[in-house]
Amino acid sequence: MTQVHGFLGPIVFVMNVLRVIWTGYRMFTGRALPAERPLTGLYLGLFDLQAFLGLILLATVGTRAVSLLHPVLMLLAAVVAHMGVARGRKPDTPAAVPFALAVISTILVAAAYPSP
Repeated sequence: MTQVHGFLGPIVFVMNVLRVIWTGYRMFTGRALPAERPLTGLYLGLFDLQAFLGLILLATVGTRAVSLLHPVLMLLAAVVAHMGVARGRKPDTPAAVPFALAVISTILVAAAYPSP
């Protein structure tokens, strides 16, 4: 399970960066990408899977491999990601809000990423 969690980490980070790009595109052009809905589902699905695996590892292995800051920041990043998607689906929300939340989530993921 540790290998799967380690494998998904960079993928989740890349999906966060892609989320920043596509929310930025919507903010600057006023149009959504054609594949935004499935990309958002994939983004949240991978993020949730990673968080779930991390919680299982935290419960079984503990924080021997990483500091406690890693799971705290990653769970916060997942919450911010969900907030960004939820706010982005509301029609009255300015496009800058999901973009800002995507940037914050990406910064949290980058800060939480364990150093080798």
